[in-house]
This record gives sequence, C-alpha cells and structure tokens, in this order.
Amino acid sequence: MRFLRRLFVLPVLLAPVGLAHAQYAESFDNGHNEGLYAIWFDVYTYLRATGGNPGAMLELDDLTSGPATCDQVDIAPSQWPSQLGGNFRARGITTVGVDVNVRAGRYGGTFQVMLTSDPGTPANSADDCTVTYVHASPGPAAAGWYSYDFSVPIASATLPPGWTVSGPCSSNPNAAWNQVVQDVDKVSFRLDSVPSSPCTFTNWILDVDNIRVGVFPTVPFCAGDGADPSVTTLCPCGNQGAAGHGCGNSVQSGGALLTSTGYAALDDVTLFGSDMPATVACIYLQGDAQTDTVFGDGVRCAGGTLVRLRTRVNVGGASQFPDSTDTVTLSQRGGVTVGSGVTRYYQTYYRNAAAAFCPPETFNVTNGRIVVW
Repeated sequence: MRFLRRLFVLPVLLAPVGLAHAQYAESFDNGHNEGLYAIWFDVYTYLRATGGNPGAMLELDDLTSGPATCDQVDIAPSQWPSQLGGNFRARGITTVGVDVNVRAGRYGGTFQVMLTSDPGTPANSADDCTVTYVHASPGPAAAGWYSYDFSVPIASATLPPGWTVSGPCSSNPNAAWNQVVQDVDKVSFRLDSVPSSPCTFTNWILDVDNIRVGVFPTVPFCAGDGADPSVTTLCPCGNQGAAGHGCGNSVQSGGALLTSTGYAALDDVTLFGSDMPATVACIYLQGDAQTDTVFGDGVRCAGGTLVRLRTRVNVGGASQFPDSTDTVTLSQRGGVTVGSGVTRYYQTYYRNAAAAFCPPETFNVTNGRIVVW
C-alpha cells in the first residue's frame, strides 16, 4: 500500500503512449530516468528497483556510504529538454509534483519547487532565470511517503502571489514569470530542513518517486464534518464526523474515511475505505456529477449517472478497490478514458444496521474523492 501524507524555443515534446498531452510522470521503473534526475547537486543518481511509491525509485543514501551532505537537498535534472519541461502555457501544464520519503536524516523545514529557464548555456547557471514557490505543507515529519503537488498559474501575466524570482531576470518579476512559464528547462525541488542555515551537515536516506507535470492527484470532497463549504446538507442525526470523514456511524463517531493513492494519468488510482463496521458489505460508487443530499445516515455528493464499481466485504472495517483480485483498473471499471479530462466523483456506502443508531436507515456513506481523468 502507498501512504501519501496529505507544487529560446524548445522542440515539440511528445507524451509517451498511455499519457495525455501535457501529462508526464517519471516513475523510474525499468531503469528509466527522464531528464537524468539526481539528488543533492547531481551527485546521487542511484535507481533502486523496489521500495518506491510503488515500484522503482531514485535514492540518496549517504548514511551507509559516502560523506554527510547538507540539510538542503535538491532534486534536479542534469539533462534537458525533457518531457518534464517545455512551454507550460502552451501545453496547458498547471501542476507539478513529486513524492519523497525521508527514511533517515532531518525532518520538517520547507519544501519548494523551482522552475528554471536557461538561455541556451547549460554550463552557466549564472544566467538562469528561476521562479520558486514554497509549499504550504512543511517538509516530511517522519519516515513514509509524502506527496507534494504545486499549482502553476500559467494564465497569469504577472508574478502570482507567493512566487519569487532569482537570477539576472529578478529586476522585472512579471517579465521573468512569463519567460519561465513559456520556457521551462528544469523542474527542480528542494527540501530545506534547516532554512535558517546555509548548510548543516546531515546523513540522509532519502527516496524520490513520481516526478510529474500536469498529473493531478485525487482531491477530497464531501466531508460530513460540518466544515466543508461545498456541503450544505447536514448529517441527518446530528452525527457530524471528524475532519475530512463522512458522517459518524455506530462504531466510529468520527465517520468512515475514503482515501486514495495513485494518479489518473498513470491509471493506478486505488480507493481505500476505512472506519466502517468491521465485517459489513460496502459498495464503491462512481458518479459523473455532484449532488448534495441525505443518503442513509450520511450525505452523498457523488451524483449524476452512478456506477457500482465493486461490492466488498470489509475486513476490520476496511477494504479497497481495486485490489489484488481485480483485473481492471478504476478507470476501466468506471468506463472513463485516461487523459480525457473528464471528472468523476467517488464515495463508498456501507451497511450500518445498528437499530439504536440514527433510525430508521440502515446504511451510511464515506466522504468522497474527486479524480480528473
């Protein structure tokens, strides 16, 4: 299971088979490394075939071998152009992201993305123009995979709030922004665990996977916690759930939770339902529109044409779709085409037949997830 804690003219860039235009993710599988990404100033380029999120990954390990490196760790390409760059505005790329796992080293600090335009002199970084954005979430707090996704406001003609400019172009931030988003040569990331220090030496084991552009993560919605502004329907029995969960049920006052891993462009999205009654049946649902209505003891927001994706019997109050017994992906079962740009809405409803809890209904529903395919 993947655990995510939750941003001159180049040649025309063609997306590989299976990915839509302007969508690319480097998973490092089969020894591939688009742009020859390296960790910590182009030093560590070791690809490990297992342990990634999932599959292969790029690894920095100077704990078991090599000298200590700075607490400031860059994840950057050493070769361009690549699928991960180009004219973001023309290609419609509005998001970039990466998954990281700090197994040893320093935790916290900041995590940021850097988009760089090079004027055709890759050996001379002094003339590069770079725009930078610091993620709202801090650097990883513990070992485990963390996912960082950044929105890139390509339609803006002026430097968007929160972005900063460095390099010789910094005297005109608006012109710098337009230059970079129309000519991205490098998409880099930086984990700076001690922002106040230029270099505090640290021994790391740091893993990197799924460097991506134009690849959208799934988005939570339809929480029964009373705080979700998109939900106007209250839980029917005053059974407000915990933050991000569905309405409370008879065994979990905080309600059931639907999470996910994977990315639409990679066609590997998996839905995980938890905090349901231990051994009851549940149905994973897909809708093609949003609604906002009482549904049993909860609130359903997946509407329109509903597809019953799969019935599961929970084990310990949890289940998933797809799982190891399935021969289809989520998109295939739901009848959607990867790269089509259509939006689908997912929830899981489940039996909750406790007679004394929120009568007369005998079922409830999780929060939801949105996937843009």
